[in-house]
Amino acid sequence: MRPARKFGASSLSSGMLAFLCLSAWLAWPQQPDPQEGTTAGNYNIRQSAEVGYHILEEEGNSSVFDTIVDEHPGLRMLDQSLEVHSLNNAGLLFDSLSLSSYGLGGEPNSVIRLRASRNKLYNFNASFRRDHDYWDYNLLANPLNPPASVPFVPILNSPHRFDTIRRTSDYNLTLLPQSRVRFRLGYSRNLSQGPSFTSFHADDVAGEETLLFQPWRQTQNAYQVGMDVRFLPRTNISYDQFLQFTKGDNSQVDRNFNFQLPSGAPVDLGLVFNSLFSTPCNSLSINTTITPAVASPTCDGFLAYSRSAPVRTASPTEQLGFQSNYFKKLEMSGRVMYSSSTSKTPLLNELFNGLIAATRLRQYGFTGSARARRVTTGADFAATWSLSDRLRLTDSFRFNAIRVPGIDSNLQDAFFAASLFALPNVFSPASCGPPFTAPACPQHNFGSPADVTTQNSFTFLGQQYKTNLLQLEYDLGKRLRMRLGYRYRNRTITQRDLEVEDLVFFPTFANRDVCLLLPLQPDGSCLAGVPSNTTQATEINEHSLLFGMNSRFFKGDRLRLSGDAELFWADNFFTRLDPRQSQHYRARASYQPTPWVNLSFAFNILERRNNSSGIGFLGHDRSFSFDALLAGNDWLGLDLSYDFTTVFSRANICFASSTAAASTPLCATDPALFQAVSFYDSGTHFGRVALMWKPVRRLTTHLGASVTSAGGDTLFLDPNAPTGPLRSLYLQPSADLAFELKKGLDWKMSWGYYDYNERSDPGPLLPRDFHANLGSIGLRYSF
Repeated sequence: MRPARKFGASSLSSGMLAFLCLSAWLAWPQQPDPQEGTTAGNYNIRQSAEVGYHILEEEGNSSVFDTIVDEHPGLRMLDQSLEVHSLNNAGLLFDSLSLSSYGLGGEPNSVIRLRASRNKLYNFNASFRRDHDYWDYNLLANPLNPPASVPFVPILNSPHRFDTIRRTSDYNLTLLPQSRVRFRLGYSRNLSQGPSFTSFHADDVAGEETLLFQPWRQTQNAYQVGMDVRFLPRTNISYDQFLQFTKGDNSQVDRNFNFQLPSGAPVDLGLVFNSLFSTPCNSLSINTTITPAVASPTCDGFLAYSRSAPVRTASPTEQLGFQSNYFKKLEMSGRVMYSSSTSKTPLLNELFNGLIAATRLRQYGFTGSARARRVTTGADFAATWSLSDRLRLTDSFRFNAIRVPGIDSNLQDAFFAASLFALPNVFSPASCGPPFTAPACPQHNFGSPADVTTQNSFTFLGQQYKTNLLQLEYDLGKRLRMRLGYRYRNRTITQRDLEVEDLVFFPTFANRDVCLLLPLQPDGSCLAGVPSNTTQATEINEHSLLFGMNSRFFKGDRLRLSGDAELFWADNFFTRLDPRQSQHYRARASYQPTPWVNLSFAFNILERRNNSSGIGFLGHDRSFSFDALLAGNDWLGLDLSYDFTTVFSRANICFASSTAAASTPLCATDPALFQAVSFYDSGTHFGRVALMWKPVRRLTTHLGASVTSAGGDTLFLDPNAPTGPLRSLYLQPSADLAFELKKGLDWKMSWGYYDYNERSDPGPLLPRDFHANLGSIGLRYSF
């Protein structure tokens, strides 16, 4: 957790002094009316800029504050805009130019946008966005080590925390925008990089897990070339070519060496500490009276670990589409698309140096390569036929076919020893002969994996979707419209996996694992081939009945009502959470009894279930919202809103546990697991009030507050797990004022309070609560 930051009177006085100097400098010249701008030659020019200074006082968990809010003190360019327009649409380089930005100087999100156009010649749009993405919510991926463990080692930060910067650039140019043939060019770049962490599960038997430093770098470059042709009346034909290239250059390395061996060598004992189950070893094997603590060489531990697997992906896509209402009573649109992308990892390298005591694994090296191809074909067509002035028939059809064949090959060499002090022995018939008990033999036990593993895998995933939606719309009158529809979708999902493993088991105990009953080679080793071939095809037919209506009542359409419903059922499912039946109801109402009062209400209800044997899934998502806007004049306004959301799910699960009660039933499909009914039940209330008051002509104030209250419960398989954000309260009051010093010059001041509180025990971790005051003073100049 980061230390709390406090900024008091000195920061405030420094910021005010800077703004007083800036105010004097900006206010000196007399400027024209900012609403009219200035005229320079053939152009009208309008500009504005708002500079501000943030002051922050914060207490509590700074990591969670940065995860949710991420505001910091300092000078900011809060907002900036420049508008240039030709007076007669006959500019030299452009007729219209717009440049705007906000958040420059340290905000978590900052954007720069540029738009320029020349009449009948071009339209150009460009944008740059910078996002600071920080995440350290300490419950995420946390092993929640029990306080009863000796030693007790709480993991105070999330093992999956990150602090990355994402920079996104987009450039789009349209040539001859008003002609019958126009051309489109586009380029975008997305770069995300920065420090991050992840966890690594070293062995399925022992459960050894450790923290890895993961330098993050993901790069994407996308290009677009397209054209629109409009030769026929009211008809547009488009062609686009997209090229996308992605590079993933993440890597992982272990830097978490907080313990030492008796020799003084640093060692990483991992993330999980539970001496009750001898993880990473029993309590007598770790001496905490010395700093850093000394661990026995027979403990599970890492001396070194690294992994590198660069990924390269190329995705070309072609698309041809059209839109037309050439025929008087018929509107049509369609598209066909083909994409073939290739993703490859030319070289994967993984190195482990340490000990997994349960299997005596001391070192291993893993190398391999992988390649996959994704071929996507898609087409859709939609048509609306006006049968009469009141009756319309709409039909839309969509087809998608996706094929993903892949292949990977890898080789793993494993070496074994009984402790971190012992160097692993390399098998040699000269030093390890019959009866294969010499000290020079590899030190296996019956749980040790193969010494050499060669694996080749061939996989295929195919999905095909065919969807047709038929709707009939009818106007019962000028103020009431209804529609009735039927949707059918056919899904076919095919999976094929062919895997061949060639395993070599050296003595000692060469007759282990799959070699338990196989004959040995003359040198005492065992060779085993383990093929695996699975094929699965799933076909799902889905049906939906749809109903909707829109209505308007009273003069001026002061009362508007709209709603729709969908009843869904399917004859099969692919995942356990896929519903076999669902109902979806949505409605919205708005009422304006007077010109200065607007009231609205909405609800959204989704019910889902899958009562197939062994699943028992039942769930719903329900939300209800209300909003009232009262604005009788330009000096007083009030906005009130409330939203309630509830999420519920229930399903049968099978799980592994070392703390389950003796009365817990066993899984019906796997007696090695336990069975329970998993549930999640959450209700969230959100309320907001905002008041605008302009007591005098030059002063505008805003007062507001929002509150988010969450409550719920779920099944916790770990007895140390807290409810966390499932029961929490987040309060955000705010206030600001703007004073017009002179025409075009406004002084602004704002205050915001952030109070996050989890209304439950924090568990074996630091509390995640925080509260903070964020103040801003600024100056807006328009000219």
